[in-house]
Amino acid sequence: MSLNEADAALLARRMILISGPIDDELQKRIIDSVFYLNMRDESTAISLYIDSRGGSVPTHFHIADVLANSNAPVHGLVIGRAFSAAFNILQACDVRKAYPHADLMFHAPDLTGVRVDDPNFLNIVRASMTEHQDHIACFSRRSGQSISDWQRWSREQKYFTGVDAKRLGIVDEVVYP
Repeated sequence: MSLNEADAALLARRMILISGPIDDELQKRIIDSVFYLNMRDESTAISLYIDSRGGSVPTHFHIADVLANSNAPVHGLVIGRAFSAAFNILQACDVRKAYPHADLMFHAPDLTGVRVDDPNFLNIVRASMTEHQDHIACFSRRSGQSISDWQRWSREQKYFTGVDAKRLGIVDEVVYP
């Protein structure tokens, strides 16, 4: 079965897989899939399976925005890892789930690729800091954990198991086999 055949089989079951690095190619596939599934049926949930170490900051914002604005509810399930950008994508889902031994990791965005002599350097840093603080405020509201806890976890590059994430309100449900 080719990758396209596998994707088509998953889409037929309203399932989307995020696997590997979050990059422009994955962004296009995920966004196209969400739009396609919304066009077919706006009321039936979309299942998003996540196993990723993260990736591009701008790319994950685009995916998260589409998920958050999907008419069809999106149920995210961490089946392996949801690190960095993948963690943020999970948080954009209407329902957030994880397997008990799933690994989740949260940290501040990395400004890789921004030169210190860029005339817009300070604006880029300020915008990134503002976006990060907005994420922290949103995650705090949704989880019930304090902003100071989220700020500390960001600095620590905090890891959570699926069970820990449920206890802390980071996921809504632990899915046991």
